[in-house]
Amino acid sequence: MKRAYLLIDYVYDFIDDQGVLSLGKRGQAIRPNILKVINDIKEKDETLYVCNDNHEKESYNYSPESKLFPLHCNKKGSKLAIDEELFSQIMPKRTYNISKVMYSSFNGTVLNLVLQQQGIRELVLMGVCTDICVLHTAIDAYNLGYEITVISDCCCGLTDEGHQFAINHFRNTLGANIITSKDI
Repeated sequence: MKRAYLLIDYVYDFIDDQGVLSLGKRGQAIRPNILKVINDIKEKDETLYVCNDNHEKESYNYSPESKLFPLHCNKKGSKLAIDEELFSQIMPKRTYNISKVMYSSFNGTVLNLVLQQQGIRELVLMGVCTDICVLHTAIDAYNLGYEITVISDCCCGLTDEGHQFAINHFRNTLGANIITSKDI
C-alpha cells in the first residue's frame, strides 16, 4: 500500500519558547524524533507533506478558532520549527507544503485530491497538537478511507492528558496503528 507522511503544525508559534501558543519544552522534546523520521523518509525515498497553520490577521476574526485562541501562525509564526539549513539537508525529494486555516489538514485544502492523484492509501501522522490538529486530521483521514498510523513520540498534545486521550482515540475509535520513531 502506497503511503505518505504528514508533519502537522511543527511550527514556530507552537514550538519556540516565544511562540504565541508554545508547547515549550514538551514540544521541543519531540524534535529529535521528528528529524530521525524525516531522515528515514528521505532514505526510503517516500513522500512528506508539511501541513502548517497559516492564518491571516484580516480573516482570523471570522474563524471559529478566534474565540478560543489568539491570532497565531501568521508570517513568522507559521515557519517550520526546524532550522532551515538542517531541513534542506534532510528534506525528502518529494516534500510538499499544505497551507491550512482549520484544524484538519484536509479541510479547505487540496490534500485529499493530491493524495488520490498519487495513489496514497496510508497516512503516517506526526506533529502538534496531538489532541487538536493531528486528531482532526486523523478523523478526516479515517472518514475519507485512509489507513492511519500515528508516531506517538513524534506528537505532543496541548496537555499530556490531551495527548494520551488522542492516542487512545486513534487506536480505539479510528483503528490506527500506533508506533514510535524507533519502529520506522
